[in-house]
Amino acid sequence: MQQIGDAFNDARMSSRMMNQARELDEMGNLLSRLDMITNAMWELLQDNGITKEMLYKKMDDLVDRRKKGYSYYTRIACPRCGKPIQESTKMPLIGRCVYCGAEVTFYPYSDDVRLMETDDGFEEEVDEAPEAVPDNKPYNPSDDLGF
Repeated sequence: MQQIGDAFNDARMSSRMMNQARELDEMGNLLSRLDMITNAMWELLQDNGITKEMLYKKMDDLVDRRKKGYSYYTRIACPRCGKPIQESTKMPLIGRCVYCGAEVTFYPYSDDVRLMETDDGFEEEVDEAPEAVPDNKPYNPSDDLGF
């Protein structure tokens, strides 16, 4: 009986390893694509007068912002109910409000958001980006519970 259990565990481990190897290959392919896209964008920028010095200065600015806590993963106020929504870590560019269920698209390098399909089946456009929710604001449960 122990041998059957060992064989089952070995098969399960082998399956996990194959899945992880496949995911690693997919990430390598994605990384190669992103590298090609980045190189193409850099060449376009150079063709339009952007210098290495300008690029390096911008990179230094971004490093400084990251050191100060700046992140591309933005929290915004929900366009429907005003509660904070954060971009999903599992589904890039998407966020869902845990209070009202609104699903929004986060656009990279921008504060623009767009409500995705609503309960009635239509998309709602948001003219103005909602204000960012400050990360340093202490959590107050009475704000959520209505006390």
